[in-house]
Amino acid sequence: MTVISLHVLVALIGALLFSKWIHRYRRIVYGIVLLMSLLLLDSEVNSVTLGYTGLSFFLIIMFTGVLEKGFTQKHLRQVRAEYSIIGAFLIMPHIVVFLEYLLEDYGVLNMTLSMVFGILAAIVLIPLTLTSFISVRKRMPKGSWKKLHKYAYLFYLFIGLHLILIQNNRMIYYIVIFAVYGILKLSTILYKSYTEQSQKKTRNNKA
Repeated sequence: MTVISLHVLVALIGALLFSKWIHRYRRIVYGIVLLMSLLLLDSEVNSVTLGYTGLSFFLIIMFTGVLEKGFTQKHLRQVRAEYSIIGAFLIMPHIVVFLEYLLEDYGVLNMTLSMVFGILAAIVLIPLTLTSFISVRKRMPKGSWKKLHKYAYLFYLFIGLHLILIQNNRMIYYIVIFAVYGILKLSTILYKSYTEQSQKKTRNNKA
């Protein structure tokens, strides 16, 4: 819990202080992060192979969409695409280690529900990551890109269930995080719906 919180704090500070730099030199950042992830594949158990580092970036991306407009949201939105790619690169060692453990030691037929949701999250993550690259996004119709990236909510759901169903001493921590996000997201949807209805009534009254 402390490790994840610390990683979130570092990534948050990085976005607030260096958002323009991260966006401008994103290819260099991607290269460094990818190289680090590849080097850590054969290392001892650490926060990257355990998935904590990658998770911290996804948590920031997740909450960016429900934050009130302001200084923090502005800087986080500037690196939202970059952070999604960085998060994917950093979660890659965890996925590889997990699959090795599943295939060699645990057995596919013995998969727990938590493992199933982990695999589903990894599957959904692939197209989301590929289309987060600006060069790929520019080649896609805007409507298609938006429709595809609505599956990010499915990814968040799978990640949340994967973490909660592990049932370790961090379970309450994960429940609180995803419950808070769910409440904030629902509030955002209801507020947007209320605002749109109010504007529609105002236009009708003027007509």
